Amino acid sequence: STAELARAMGKSRPAVANTMRLLELPDDVLAALDARKLSEGHGRALLGLPDRADQRRFARSAIQSGMSVRSLEQAVRTHLDRDPASPLANRSKWNTQPDHELQERIDGIANLLPEGVNIRIKTAKSGAKLELHCTSTPALDSLLSSLEHAFAVR
Repeated sequence: STAELARAMGKSRPAVANTMRLLELPDDVLAALDARKLSEGHGRALLGLPDRADQRRFARSAIQSGMSVRSLEQAVRTHLDRDPASPLANRSKWNTQPDHELQERIDGIANLLPEGVNIRIKTAKSGAKLELHCTSTPALDSLLSSLEHAFAVR
């Protein structure tokens, strides 16, 4: 499991999960990550593009222009908002790719959550949504117990 791998590597579960998600990128983009032409943050931003050709195109552009992670995240959001073929176009303006600082905070919180509970944040100009996904009933029970304890609910 991801948790076992994280323990063996001395890393957090979310950090390992985020790194493993990068393996979904095209091989040439992975090679750019390996060569340190792109950072893991760039890779996570590229994962927001459902089309592999777009992932490659945006990766090349980011490398050529020396684009920051935040600039790439914004370019991806703009592309998805404008592309009528995008599954995200014409949907609400919720952004599922938080900026780097917010992602680090979410990763820290994820380390405190019980096994089988995943956290995700969506932001918009009008506010934010925090989603907790439980992969099983025991995970839900564990989460509820943790919340009850944290808020001293009796």
